[in-house]
Amino acid sequence: MNMAFDERGRLWITQSREYPFPAATNRPGRDEIKVLSDFDETGRARRIITFADGLNIPIGLYPYRGRAIAFSFPPSIALKTPMADGRADSAKCFTADRATTSTRTA
Repeated sequence: MNMAFDERGRLWITQSREYPFPAATNRPGRDEIKVLSDFDETGRARRIITFADGLNIPIGLYPYRGRAIAFSFPPSIALKTPMADGRADSAKCFTADRATTSTRTA
């Protein structure tokens, strides 16, 4: 749904199985952020890392200095810090979740 390049030329993408209906509140989302790198001469990525999973409709993504700011549903912003293997090790919510059930208002 979203893609952005970072300062190292890696392609960050969001992948959503939940869209357009958010996951039920009693289970984690099935959506992910992936990082693609090491592209061959045809443009195919030789390396794909799942940076974060268990998300619920990631609707925005901004890679920044080896981290990512991700907007997820319900609206919240998380800053995820990568570990040595490229996976996120933490998430910090910067905004409170809002009481909304529509992905159009997120």
